[in-house]
This record gives sequence, C-alpha cells and structure tokens, in this order.
Amino acid sequence: MNKSVFDLLSQANPDVEIVTCKYCGHTTTSDQERCPHCQRFLKLPTLAQYGKKLPIGIVADGKLMKPFDVRKVNFDVEMQISESWKRFAQMARRDQLTSLQHCLTVLAHTIVDLGGKQFQDLPFAQRMAILKRMYDGDPWYMYAWTRIETLGENLELLNLECLNCGQKIASCDVDVTTLEVATLDSIQELTKVITLEDGFTFLGREKCKKLKIQPTTISSVLNASSLSQAAQKAEQIYEAVVEVEDFGDKSLLTKTDLATMTKRDLDFLSRQIDRHTGGPDWRVEIDGCVCGQSFNVLLPARYEDFFSPSFRYDLGRIF
Repeated sequence: MNKSVFDLLSQANPDVEIVTCKYCGHTTTSDQERCPHCQRFLKLPTLAQYGKKLPIGIVADGKLMKPFDVRKVNFDVEMQISESWKRFAQMARRDQLTSLQHCLTVLAHTIVDLGGKQFQDLPFAQRMAILKRMYDGDPWYMYAWTRIETLGENLELLNLECLNCGQKIASCDVDVTTLEVATLDSIQELTKVITLEDGFTFLGREKCKKLKIQPTTISSVLNASSLSQAAQKAEQIYEAVVEVEDFGDKSLLTKTDLATMTKRDLDFLSRQIDRHTGGPDWRVEIDGCVCGQSFNVLLPARYEDFFSPSFRYDLGRIF
C-alpha cells in the first residue's frame, strides 16, 4: 500500500506529528508555524509573531478593529503616571493599587493610537473609561508592548527557586516577546459554544451542559477586585455566559445556578473563558537548574517590577 507524503514525513522525523488546522480543517505537520492553506498559526502565536494588533479588538461596523500603538515611558511620562496613581489611590481610599489599576494608568498615558484613533487627544477620564470597557486581554497585551518599547525584550529574573528540587537560581533571562497570546480573528468568533462534563441545574432542568460564552471585560474584573477568589470567578462566569442550552434570552446565571455546578466543570469553564478572553499568557518556562528539570513561573505584573531591567523574584508580590 502506498504511503502518503505526511506518513513518510512523520516516519522520517518522529518528533513531527500530523496535525489538523483548527480554522480550515486542512492537514499539515506540527513543525510548521502556519497552516499552508489558510496561513493561520497552528499554535498560539507569540507577541513577536502576532505583533502590534489587539488580541481581540474593538467592535465597530461588524468587525474587530485591532491596530494600536504605544510610546516609550520617559521621565516625564513616568511623573504623569505617578500623579495619576496618587489621585487613583485617594479616590479608592487605599494605599495599594491592584496590578490591573497599575496597568490601566500606564496605558492611559502611553497609548497613542487605538483602533485608528488618536488616544492622547482625549481627556484622561475618557481614556480610562475606554480602557475599562475593553476586553480583558487587550489592555494587558498593550501593557506588555509598552514595556518592550520602553526597555526592550529582555527581563532578568533574580533569586528564583527551582520548583522541582528547591535549588536557588541566581538569575535567568526571559524574552517578553516569546509569551504566547490567545487571539480571536473575527467578530463571528466572539461567541463560542462549550460543553461541560457533568452539567448543572438551570431553570429547573438538570444536567445542562451546553453553554455559549463571550470574552469578559476589564470593567467586570475591576468590579470584582475586592471580592474573594471564588466570588471573582463567579463574576467572571456571570458576564461570560450568554446562553445556556436552548433557553435563549433567559440565560442569565445566578448564584443558585452555580451552586449545582461541580468543581471540575467550574475549573473547565474558567479556563475556557480565560482562553477566549484573549491576551498574553504570563507563564514562562525556566530551565538551567542543576537538576536538569524545567518549571514555570509567572512574570511580575506590577509596574516597578515589570518595567525594570531585572527583578528579584518574590512569589508574594508578582500580582
């Protein structure tokens, strides 16, 4: 029997697998970066591959507007950011701001173009209002690019501890542009149908498993920032789920509905929402330990850590 070209390629290199493009359904090999038929990335693209366009974008005229541009942070811009943080803290009546509040304030002063519109010409309050209405992953993506424009791709992590053997790693260089980014390419992809494993009770019907989700927004994250971790997850789900089974417009989840959902389904649903909301994956793989095993850590998100050439790693203050 004659073997296909893909079979021969797979045999010639056991590390190469045959994969199907999730967008167009054509078959290719896993060593390809893009599908040769539709030119889409076969895996999640990195920041370097995806470039300066929003992972999801701004909905306008039936399509997603993705272009943006950011400027470097110089001393003058940093002083403006610092003053805005001070006012932010006074209004919030708290000394410490969350990483998201740090991020939004930085962007309010560094975005120069958003969706083809001049951003810095708008009043500060309007800039913040726009950012709060964006899909959650988009501001974080621009935040990463602001750091790249300001200090370059390299970030040195100091004082790491191997999660496998406990040995200290004095320093490790990370390329920020290698972070993977979840994206959506068309307005039709804004909603996605997923199927739970166990199902839950909704409007009296048991074992409801099919859900339609949408990306979450920055506003919902800010509103839930003072809540417990479980309550934050619930707020995320309330906004993301737009339809349950065939209930249509009646598909508005409540605390009572979530009470019957198993932890397995809750965790699965949260992961699906996070992936669908887009933006960078802050996990980086660290190797170089004497034990020979690699492990993952999260990059620090606070301004004083992320916007520095090096960072003394401390798990208690990365977010």
